[in-house]
Amino acid sequence: MKNARVLLTVGALVVLVSMWAGAQFAGSAPKASAPVAINHRAKPADILTSHGGAKKTYIESGQSLGIDVKTETYVKVGSPIKVTCPGTGTCDLEIDQSIQYSADGDTNEFISCYKVDADQVGLCWNSGDAPGPFTTLTWSDQHSVAHGTHTVQFEGRVEGNTQTVTTWTNEVRVYEP
Repeated sequence: MKNARVLLTVGALVVLVSMWAGAQFAGSAPKASAPVAINHRAKPADILTSHGGAKKTYIESGQSLGIDVKTETYVKVGSPIKVTCPGTGTCDLEIDQSIQYSADGDTNEFISCYKVDADQVGLCWNSGDAPGPFTTLTWSDQHSVAHGTHTVQFEGRVEGNTQTVTTWTNEVRVYEP
């Protein structure tokens, strides 16, 4: 079981690094008429070190050309992730997302947020003004929850024209102090 967790965590890292590397490579030598990928990475939160390894890792990812994100409207990205904090105390959640938007060439601002138990948590991550055709936003955050089952839902929105989410990877790791 421990090997499966390690393999799952390593697999998620490989997916995230591959997405990041692909965006970097695509933008490394653009031609005048070629599309340019832009990768904006939010500063990751400090990794929690007051406990051992993750008790459980939850990963949800997908590809779609059908998740339209309208201006100033939050849209769910992926399915809700149900996480369990065992025991009687609190657990720390490490929450990561990598999301790629397909733009129409106009400058847009891409925003990604998450909710825990339907409540907006912390700040949202913002790409700043990003010209199309693709923008990848990758970020990490931490949040503490009481024992029990909780729902984490990722959301996206744009400031500008309606755009489309093309790929995403949502990951939540549960740690017990």
